[in-house]
Amino acid sequence: PVLKKTIIDEQAGFRQGRSTSDQVLALMTYIENGSQQNQKTGTVFLDLTAAFDTVWHAGLLLKLSKVLLRWVVEAIELSLHYKRFQVHMSDKNSSWRKQANGLPQGSVLSPSLFNIYINDLPATQSRKFIYANDFCLGTQHRAFDEVKNVLNKDMDLMVDFLSRWQLQPSATKSVSSICHLLNAQAKWELNIYLKGQSIKHDPNPTYLGVTLDRSLSYHDHLKKTAAKVSSQNNLLSKLAGTSWGARAQTLKTTALALCYSTAEYCAPVWSRSSHTKLVDIQLNTSMCIITGTIRSTPLPWLSSATYHHHISDDRRPLQSC
Repeated sequence: PVLKKTIIDEQAGFRQGRSTSDQVLALMTYIENGSQQNQKTGTVFLDLTAAFDTVWHAGLLLKLSKVLLRWVVEAIELSLHYKRFQVHMSDKNSSWRKQANGLPQGSVLSPSLFNIYINDLPATQSRKFIYANDFCLGTQHRAFDEVKNVLNKDMDLMVDFLSRWQLQPSATKSVSSICHLLNAQAKWELNIYLKGQSIKHDPNPTYLGVTLDRSLSYHDHLKKTAAKVSSQNNLLSKLAGTSWGARAQTLKTTALALCYSTAEYCAPVWSRSSHTKLVDIQLNTSMCIITGTIRSTPLPWLSSATYHHHISDDRRPLQSC
């Protein structure tokens, strides 16, 4: 309850009732609303090098002391300060060293501790979309140059803050992008700088597993998703061809775990796209493999044979919103 009230609203990572789908949908809604007002939306996807491994213990404890009880902070301090490591090489060992940075990998506390560590981010003119250590800055304006100027100013603020707390923004992995409906200026690129170094402009950046494009058609994302499902269908075909894995129920369970989960990731974001057929074709193939039927089998028959309604039926309520 304490953390729920403390963590900023822009942070959606590892919080109850907030998922990756919700965060991507929030960003897409922001971009779409800007397009309806004839505005360009510039975005910067800021990457941190080994974010959890570079958290400064002393700085973290200072911030924890402002939001948690003293005995809780002391317990966390003990768990952090008694982490030691040693390097083994051939038959030689190094001396033991204490870790001054980094959060325990796999710990249930680490995500919450990281959220507190970056909770006092500086105020920016750009809107922030944050999921754990995935940062996105977005701003809107009718003029391209104004979008660029605002993002560069806010990037300076963000980089200064992160560097002060020993986090390392990566200029080589961070990218910028811009969304608009002006086909005549489709190749216009943002010039965004990180510590004086220009970062790459990517017309198709990926945010939390969803590939974006200038006009939010989601063609590239659905094309990639269809390719992934096709690869999973190949595994399903191999399983269907074995003597021990040919039962329909086994195939259905496998298809739900491999094919359907991949196909429907962040479906509320792209469900209204005109390119959803790319994914549906692969899911139809999945049902054919489960039932052992030929490609020309009518889709309603496939759904009945697998006792599973067609996936496009799930999207109809989303498409009508």
